[in-house]
Formats: sequence, C-alpha cells, structure tokens
Amino acid sequence: MTKLSIAQKADNYVFELFKNSSNSSLIFHDYKHTADVVKGAIEISASIGLNSEELEIVTLAAWFHDTGYLEICEGHEQISIKVAKQFLENENYESGKLQKVVGCILATQLIKEPENKIQDVICDADTLNIGTSDYQLRSKILRAEQEQITGIMVSDLDWIKSELEFLKNHRFYTRYAQITYNETKAKNIFQRREEYKKLVKKQEDQTLKNTEREEKDLRNRVPQRGIETMFRTTLRNHINLSAIADSKANLMLSINAIIISITISVLIPNYRANPELIAPSIFLLSVCLLSIIFATLSTMPKVTRGVFTKEDVYNKKANLLFFGNFFNNTLEEFQWGMGEMMKDHDFLYGSMVRDLHSLGNVLNAKYRYLRITYFIFMFGMILSVVMFGLSIALNS
Repeated sequence: MTKLSIAQKADNYVFELFKNSSNSSLIFHDYKHTADVVKGAIEISASIGLNSEELEIVTLAAWFHDTGYLEICEGHEQISIKVAKQFLENENYESGKLQKVVGCILATQLIKEPENKIQDVICDADTLNIGTSDYQLRSKILRAEQEQITGIMVSDLDWIKSELEFLKNHRFYTRYAQITYNETKAKNIFQRREEYKKLVKKQEDQTLKNTEREEKDLRNRVPQRGIETMFRTTLRNHINLSAIADSKANLMLSINAIIISITISVLIPNYRANPELIAPSIFLLSVCLLSIIFATLSTMPKVTRGVFTKEDVYNKKANLLFFGNFFNNTLEEFQWGMGEMMKDHDFLYGSMVRDLHSLGNVLNAKYRYLRITYFIFMFGMILSVVMFGLSIALNS
C-alpha cells in the first residue's frame, strides 16, 4: 500500500472537516476555495522554484488557512492555526517547519504583510481569483456568504464600493502572479469602477426624480376629500358634545335654582315650628349651591389675549381658526396670517389639528366639572332625604 504524504493526509483531514461541518453558511470559504488556494500555491511555487520543503510548508498552510471559518469569521486565523497544530503534532511534524506553517497562515491576514517568499506565495494564492475571469462570480458568492453569516443585506453600491477599496489596497507579491494575473486584475477593477459609476449615476437620478416629485406634490398638493371629511366630522362631534355639556349644565342650574327657591320659600317660614328641619335644610341648600357653582364653571368661557405675532405665523404656532387667538389683531394682520396659512399645507392642517386639540381640552374641562356637579347633586340629594327622614322620625 502506497504511503500517503503529509500534504495528502492534510487534504483528506480538511475535506472531512468541511464535509462533517454543520455550518451551511460557508459557500465561499469552503473546501473548493481551499483546494483552489492549494492549486494556486503549487502553481506559483513551481514557477518561482521553491524546493520540496518550502512547497510542503506552503501546501500545508494552504490546506489549513481557512479551517477556522468553520467556527468563527473574525480572527479565524487563530482557530486555523490551532487546527493545523493539532493535526501536524499528531503526525509528529518537525517543530521548525510547523512554525513556518503557522507564519504562512498568519500572513493571510489582510492587515499583515508577508515576511518571506513562502508567505508571498500563500498570500498571492489566497487572492489569486482577483486576477481571473471568474472574479465576478466568486465576488457574488462571497457577498452571499457574508449576508448569510451576518444576516445583513448589503446594497449593490456599498458592496462594489468595499470591493474597490479592497482592490485599491491589494497587490500581488510574487513576480509570477504579477506577470500572469495583474492584467486580468486591472480589467476586473476597471469593470467594477464602471459598474460603480453607473450605480452612483442611477442613485443620483433617482434622488433627483424623488426630489422633483416631492416638490411637484408640494406645489400641487390640495386637501383631500377624506381628510376634509375627517376634520369636518370630528369638529362637528366636538361641537355637539360641547352643546350637550352646556345643556346638561343648564339643566343642573335650573333644577338646583328651583330647589333653592322652594326650600327658602316653603321651609324657612316654618323653622320656628319645626326646628329639627334647620340642619337638613342647610345641608340641602349647600348641596344645591355647590352644584350650581360647578355647573357654572363648566359653562364659563376662557378669556385669552387674542393676539398673534408674525413670529407665531412663521414658526407655525398660531391657531387662526379660533377667534380667541386673533380678535385683538387688525383685519390686515388677520388676512395676512390666513393667507400664509392657506399657502402652507402643513401649517393649514397643523392649525386644524391644534384647534381640535384645544376643543378637546375645553370638552375635558366641561365634562370634568359636570361629573363633579352630578356627583354632588346625586349623593347630596340622597343624604338630604336621609337627614330629613331622620329628623322627622326622631322628633315625631
């Protein structure tokens, strides 16, 4: 049986790692990419005349350089080194050569410059697809992998921009890679730049169209029937609720005034004959008086200063739809303010919204005072009747 070389054993070992991995997101940094890097490393090594030991080190580094991706993406090189060490130490690999394998794996980091020719070889092999005709396809696969891993969708413009930034800083280190792959790399860069320009132009055109559309909509915008109906219905409901509150308040004023009149005219002349009725009568009169006070508060109008300024109009803070905000202004000032409001869609609807809010606050105050009025009247009447009953019972 033919004895396998250390590189063949590494190939089998790495293949099993990728085969048994549950990480389905790796569609770029997979076994195929690893095998392509090994193939590129062998190709470059042969062209620059590496000896068998150097070729072995580069090949082993190429097999293990992306195995860390099976666990993490950021800083995967450290995991790759750990996997490589574990495998090579089990194979009793020479310590000095193992350290060179580790150095080659570390050299594949984008932020690190290679320190010797074997590191030059693996760096060029790792990025060799940049100078090939299938670069665009591999780029799409890399993008899909990143989106799957991060869960973040990247726009075409952002992706190509990041690609151009990478390509601008990239260079091949070996003479063979520069001669063989630089020309295709330049074509790929040129093509990417043209795509980037088209995307930027498309985005600018779309932005311009959106701006023109918004300006046109702003110029031609008119209140829509649905919005007008909503405001009309809401204002009518507020006015109706206000009228109902005033009617209820007038009812309470009338009832309590009648009770006070009857109490004063009928009971007071009979207090000397029936002194036990003095306390219930006073309590009844107090209840009626309190009810009248709160019913009056619910209908009492709020006086405002009735003036708006030009600054209020410019800042869109004036509500010109309520007389209490403009009755002290001149007719010219009011006409000017209304003209400014009608020219500005946001100001107009904003004023209507503020008017609704003000009406809502007024209604809240009315119904709060009415609730207190009915509460006082209801429980006061009950207690008054009880007091009259007890007084008559105790003195009969």
